[in-house]
Amino acid sequence: MRKLFSLMLVVLGAAALVSCSKDDDVLREGEGEITFVTEMEGCLYIETFNAGDRITIDWGDGSKKEYVSERDGFEDITEIEFIYGIYPYHTYAGKSSHRVTVKGKIKGVVFYDVDITSIDVTKCPALEKLYCSCYQSTSLDVSKCPELVYLDCSDNQLTSLNISGCTALEYLNCDDNQLTSLDVSKNTALEFLECYNNQLTSLDVSKNTALEFLVCESNQLTSLDVSGCTALHRLDCYGNQFSASAMNKIYNDLPVVNNGDLRCDKLGDYSIAENKGWDVYVY
Repeated sequence: MRKLFSLMLVVLGAAALVSCSKDDDVLREGEGEITFVTEMEGCLYIETFNAGDRITIDWGDGSKKEYVSERDGFEDITEIEFIYGIYPYHTYAGKSSHRVTVKGKIKGVVFYDVDITSIDVTKCPALEKLYCSCYQSTSLDVSKCPELVYLDCSDNQLTSLNISGCTALEYLNCDDNQLTSLDVSKNTALEFLECYNNQLTSLDVSKNTALEFLVCESNQLTSLDVSGCTALHRLDCYGNQFSASAMNKIYNDLPVVNNGDLRCDKLGDYSIAENKGWDVYVY
Protein backbone atom coordinates (compact mmCIF):
# COMPACT_ATOMS: atom_id res chain seq x y z
CA MET A 1 0.00 0.00 0.00
CA ARG A 2 2.83 2.41 0.86
CA LYS A 3 4.49 1.66 -2.48
CA LEU A 4 1.21 2.36 -4.29
CA PHE A 5 0.71 5.59 -2.35
CA SER A 6 4.27 6.69 -3.10
CA LEU A 7 3.78 5.93 -6.77
CA MET A 8 0.61 8.03 -6.81
CA LEU A 9 2.49 10.94 -5.23
CA VAL A 10 5.19 10.69 -7.89
CA VAL A 11 2.57 10.68 -10.66
CA LEU A 12 0.68 13.61 -9.16
CA GLY A 13 3.93 15.54 -8.68
CA ALA A 14 4.93 14.98 -12.29
CA ALA A 15 1.48 16.10 -13.43
CA ALA A 16 1.81 19.26 -11.37
CA LEU A 17 5.19 20.01 -12.93
CA VAL A 18 3.75 19.53 -16.41
CA SER A 19 0.83 21.79 -15.50
CA CYS A 20 3.16 24.51 -14.25
CA SER A 21 5.22 24.20 -17.39
CA LYS A 22 2.10 24.63 -19.52
CA ASP A 23 0.96 27.58 -17.40
CA ASP A 24 4.29 29.26 -18.08
CA ASP A 25 3.46 29.14 -21.78
CA VAL A 26 -0.03 30.63 -21.34
CA LEU A 27 -0.43 34.37 -21.74
CA ARG A 28 -2.17 35.94 -18.76
CA GLU A 29 -4.55 38.88 -18.95
CA GLY A 30 -2.78 42.01 -20.14
CA GLU A 31 0.28 40.11 -21.35
CA GLY A 32 1.65 39.88 -24.86
CA GLU A 33 4.24 37.85 -26.73
CA ILE A 34 6.84 38.88 -29.28
CA THR A 35 9.17 36.50 -31.08
CA PHE A 36 12.13 37.34 -33.26
CA VAL A 37 15.10 35.58 -34.82
CA THR A 38 18.52 37.06 -34.17
CA GLU A 39 22.14 36.54 -33.26
CA MET A 40 21.58 39.30 -30.66
CA GLU A 41 24.20 41.76 -31.69
CA GLY A 42 23.27 45.26 -30.58
CA CYS A 43 20.90 46.97 -28.19
CA LEU A 44 17.47 45.69 -27.12
CA TYR A 45 15.10 47.68 -24.92
CA ILE A 46 11.65 46.62 -23.71
CA GLU A 47 9.22 49.11 -22.21
CA THR A 48 6.52 48.04 -19.76
CA PHE A 49 3.43 49.80 -18.45
CA ASN A 50 4.53 50.05 -14.82
CA ALA A 51 7.59 49.69 -12.63
CA GLY A 52 7.77 46.16 -11.25
CA ASP A 53 6.22 44.52 -14.31
CA ARG A 54 7.89 41.18 -15.04
CA ILE A 55 9.17 40.22 -18.48
CA THR A 56 10.21 36.65 -19.31
CA ILE A 57 12.62 36.01 -22.16
CA ASP A 58 13.41 32.63 -23.65
CA TRP A 59 16.67 33.27 -25.48
CA GLY A 60 16.29 30.21 -27.71
CA ASP A 61 19.43 28.44 -26.52
CA GLY A 62 18.03 26.78 -23.41
CA SER A 63 18.34 29.94 -21.32
CA LYS A 64 15.15 31.49 -19.91
CA LYS A 65 15.23 34.52 -17.60
CA GLU A 66 12.81 36.82 -15.82
CA TYR A 67 13.44 40.56 -15.64
CA VAL A 68 11.78 43.23 -13.47
CA SER A 69 10.99 46.60 -14.99
CA GLU A 70 12.49 49.73 -13.46
CA ARG A 71 12.11 53.44 -14.09
CA ASP A 72 13.73 54.33 -17.39
CA GLY A 73 17.15 55.88 -17.80
CA PHE A 74 17.23 55.09 -21.52
CA GLU A 75 19.04 57.49 -23.82
CA ASP A 76 16.39 58.56 -26.30
CA ILE A 77 17.35 57.48 -29.81
CA THR A 78 13.82 57.24 -31.18
CA GLU A 79 12.26 60.63 -30.45
CA ILE A 80 9.65 58.93 -28.25
CA GLU A 81 9.38 58.70 -24.49
CA PHE A 82 9.99 55.51 -22.53
CA ILE A 83 9.23 55.51 -18.80
CA TYR A 84 9.55 51.98 -17.39
CA GLY A 85 11.55 49.18 -18.92
CA ILE A 86 14.38 46.66 -18.98
CA TYR A 87 17.66 46.35 -20.86
CA PRO A 88 18.15 42.61 -21.31
CA TYR A 89 21.52 41.41 -22.53
CA HIS A 90 22.44 37.90 -23.57
CA THR A 91 25.43 36.43 -25.37
CA TYR A 92 25.48 33.31 -27.52
CA ALA A 93 28.27 30.79 -27.86
CA GLY A 94 28.29 30.91 -31.65
CA LYS A 95 26.98 32.96 -34.54
CA SER A 96 23.96 30.79 -35.37
CA SER A 97 20.48 32.32 -35.30
CA HIS A 98 18.15 31.83 -32.34
CA ARG A 99 14.41 32.30 -31.93
CA VAL A 100 13.81 34.59 -28.96
CA THR A 101 10.43 34.76 -27.20
CA VAL A 102 9.50 37.73 -25.01
CA LYS A 103 6.42 37.54 -22.76
CA GLY A 104 4.84 39.99 -20.35
CA LYS A 105 3.13 43.36 -20.22
CA ILE A 106 4.97 44.78 -23.21
CA LYS A 107 4.28 48.41 -24.09
CA GLY A 108 7.17 49.13 -26.44
CA VAL A 109 10.20 47.50 -28.03
CA VAL A 110 13.36 49.03 -29.46
CA PHE A 111 15.67 46.94 -31.64
CA TYR A 112 18.67 49.17 -32.15
CA ASP A 113 21.32 47.79 -34.52
CA VAL A 114 20.16 44.25 -33.75
CA ASP A 115 20.64 41.64 -36.45
CA ILE A 116 17.00 40.53 -36.82
CA THR A 117 15.83 38.37 -39.70
CA SER A 118 12.17 38.13 -38.66
CA ILE A 119 9.80 39.49 -36.02
CA ASP A 120 6.28 38.45 -34.96
CA VAL A 121 4.14 40.87 -32.92
CA THR A 122 0.75 39.33 -33.78
CA LYS A 123 0.32 38.12 -30.17
CA CYS A 124 1.01 41.52 -28.63
CA PRO A 125 -2.21 43.55 -29.09
CA ALA A 126 -1.35 46.09 -26.36
CA LEU A 127 1.89 47.13 -28.07
CA GLU A 128 2.09 50.92 -28.45
CA LYS A 129 5.63 51.54 -29.76
CA LEU A 130 7.87 49.56 -32.10
CA TYR A 131 11.30 50.65 -33.28
CA CYS A 132 12.79 48.02 -35.58
CA SER A 133 14.97 50.02 -37.93
CA CYS A 134 17.89 48.39 -39.73
CA TYR A 135 16.97 44.72 -39.82
CA GLN A 136 16.77 42.23 -42.67
CA SER A 137 13.17 41.04 -42.93
CA THR A 138 11.16 41.56 -46.15
CA SER A 139 7.74 41.78 -44.47
CA LEU A 140 6.21 43.21 -41.32
CA ASP A 141 2.66 42.65 -40.06
CA VAL A 142 1.48 44.87 -37.21
CA SER A 143 -2.22 44.66 -38.11
CA LYS A 144 -3.01 42.85 -34.83
CA CYS A 145 -1.71 45.82 -32.80
CA PRO A 146 -4.65 48.26 -32.57
CA GLU A 147 -2.97 50.30 -29.81
CA LEU A 148 0.20 50.94 -31.82
CA VAL A 149 0.93 54.68 -31.85
CA TYR A 150 4.55 54.81 -33.03
CA LEU A 151 6.24 52.65 -35.68
CA ASP A 152 9.71 53.08 -37.13
CA CYS A 153 10.66 50.31 -39.55
CA SER A 154 12.96 52.36 -41.76
CA ASP A 155 16.20 51.21 -43.39
CA ASN A 156 15.15 47.62 -43.95
CA GLN A 157 14.32 45.44 -46.96
CA LEU A 158 10.55 45.50 -46.60
CA THR A 159 8.44 44.72 -49.64
CA SER A 160 5.28 44.26 -47.53
CA LEU A 161 3.96 46.31 -44.60
CA ASN A 162 0.53 45.61 -43.09
CA ILE A 163 -0.72 48.39 -40.80
CA SER A 164 -4.42 47.91 -41.56
CA GLY A 165 -5.47 47.31 -37.94
CA CYS A 166 -3.42 50.13 -36.44
CA THR A 167 -6.22 52.62 -35.95
CA ALA A 168 -4.31 54.55 -33.25
CA LEU A 169 -1.14 54.99 -35.31
CA GLU A 170 0.18 58.61 -35.26
CA TYR A 171 3.90 58.39 -36.08
CA LEU A 172 5.02 56.15 -39.06
CA ASN A 173 8.51 56.03 -40.56
CA CYS A 174 9.00 53.40 -43.27
CA ASP A 175 11.55 55.13 -45.48
CA ASP A 176 14.45 53.38 -47.21
CA ASN A 177 12.69 50.10 -47.96
CA GLN A 178 11.46 48.40 -51.12
CA LEU A 179 7.73 48.99 -50.76
CA THR A 180 5.73 49.14 -53.98
CA SER A 181 2.44 49.88 -52.19
CA LEU A 182 1.37 51.38 -48.89
CA ASP A 183 -2.21 51.36 -47.62
CA VAL A 184 -2.83 53.99 -44.93
CA SER A 185 -6.58 54.28 -45.49
CA LYS A 186 -7.42 52.71 -42.11
CA ASN A 187 -4.91 54.85 -40.21
CA THR A 188 -7.08 57.92 -39.79
CA ALA A 189 -5.19 59.12 -36.69
CA LEU A 190 -1.95 59.39 -38.67
CA GLU A 191 -0.18 62.73 -38.22
CA PHE A 192 3.32 62.00 -39.51
CA LEU A 193 4.34 59.85 -42.49
CA GLU A 194 7.82 59.34 -43.88
CA CYS A 195 7.94 56.87 -46.78
CA TYR A 196 10.69 58.27 -48.99
CA ASN A 197 13.20 56.11 -50.88
CA ASN A 198 10.81 53.28 -51.69
CA GLN A 199 9.26 52.10 -54.95
CA LEU A 200 5.74 53.44 -54.50
CA THR A 201 3.84 54.21 -57.71
CA SER A 202 0.78 55.74 -56.06
CA LEU A 203 -0.19 57.01 -52.63
CA ASP A 204 -3.66 57.89 -51.34
CA VAL A 205 -3.75 59.85 -48.08
CA SER A 206 -7.14 61.43 -48.72
CA LYS A 207 -8.65 59.74 -45.65
CA ASN A 208 -5.84 60.90 -43.36
CA THR A 209 -7.47 64.12 -42.25
CA ALA A 210 -5.11 64.48 -39.25
CA LEU A 211 -1.96 64.23 -41.40
CA GLU A 212 0.35 67.18 -40.86
CA PHE A 213 3.72 66.01 -42.22
CA LEU A 214 4.23 63.93 -45.38
CA VAL A 215 7.63 63.09 -46.84
CA CYS A 216 7.31 60.87 -49.91
CA GLU A 217 10.10 62.01 -52.20
CA SER A 218 12.31 59.65 -54.22
CA ASN A 219 9.66 57.10 -55.13
CA GLN A 220 8.01 56.31 -58.46
CA LEU A 221 4.77 58.11 -57.78
CA THR A 222 2.60 59.10 -60.71
CA SER A 223 -0.33 60.13 -58.49
CA LEU A 224 -0.77 61.46 -54.97
CA ASP A 225 -4.18 62.17 -53.47
CA VAL A 226 -4.01 64.73 -50.66
CA SER A 227 -7.56 66.02 -51.16
CA GLY A 228 -8.68 65.22 -47.60
CA CYS A 229 -5.53 66.37 -45.81
CA THR A 230 -6.93 69.51 -44.23
CA ALA A 231 -4.22 69.57 -41.50
CA LEU A 232 -1.25 69.21 -43.88
CA HIS A 233 1.46 71.87 -43.63
CA ARG A 234 4.61 70.05 -44.84
CA LEU A 235 4.89 68.07 -48.07
CA ASP A 236 8.07 66.75 -49.73
CA CYS A 237 7.21 65.05 -53.03
CA TYR A 238 10.13 65.73 -55.38
CA GLY A 239 12.04 62.99 -57.22
CA ASN A 240 8.95 61.10 -58.43
CA GLN A 241 7.30 60.51 -61.82
CA PHE A 242 4.58 63.16 -61.69
CA SER A 243 3.34 64.86 -64.82
CA ALA A 244 2.57 68.57 -64.86
CA SER A 245 -1.17 67.84 -64.67
CA ALA A 246 -0.66 65.47 -61.70
CA MET A 247 1.25 68.19 -59.87
CA ASN A 248 -1.46 70.74 -60.66
CA LYS A 249 -3.99 68.41 -59.03
CA ILE A 250 -1.79 68.24 -55.93
CA TYR A 251 -1.52 72.04 -55.83
CA ASN A 252 -5.29 72.38 -56.14
CA ASP A 253 -5.93 69.76 -53.44
CA LEU A 254 -3.63 71.35 -50.87
CA PRO A 255 -5.36 73.14 -47.97
CA VAL A 256 -5.07 76.87 -47.33
CA VAL A 257 -2.36 77.37 -44.66
CA ASN A 258 -0.08 79.92 -43.06
CA ASN A 259 3.56 79.30 -44.02
CA GLY A 260 3.17 75.78 -45.39
CA ASP A 261 6.32 74.03 -46.64
CA LEU A 262 6.19 72.37 -50.08
CA ARG A 263 9.23 70.78 -51.73
CA CYS A 264 8.59 69.53 -55.25
CA ASP A 265 9.95 69.25 -58.77
CA LYS A 266 9.59 72.22 -61.09
CA LEU A 267 6.37 71.05 -62.70
CA GLY A 268 2.99 72.63 -63.36
CA ASP A 269 1.79 75.90 -61.93
CA TYR A 270 3.06 75.93 -58.36
CA SER A 271 1.80 79.50 -57.90
CA ILE A 272 -1.51 77.76 -57.11
CA ALA A 273 0.12 76.47 -53.91
CA GLU A 274 1.80 79.80 -53.20
CA ASN A 275 -1.56 81.55 -53.37
CA LYS A 276 -2.76 79.17 -50.65
CA GLY A 277 0.02 80.19 -48.26
CA TRP A 278 2.63 77.56 -49.15
CA ASP A 279 6.34 78.34 -49.39
CA VAL A 280 7.44 76.37 -52.46
CA TYR A 281 10.96 75.03 -52.95
CA VAL A 282 11.52 73.49 -56.40
CA TYR A 283 14.21 70.94 -57.34
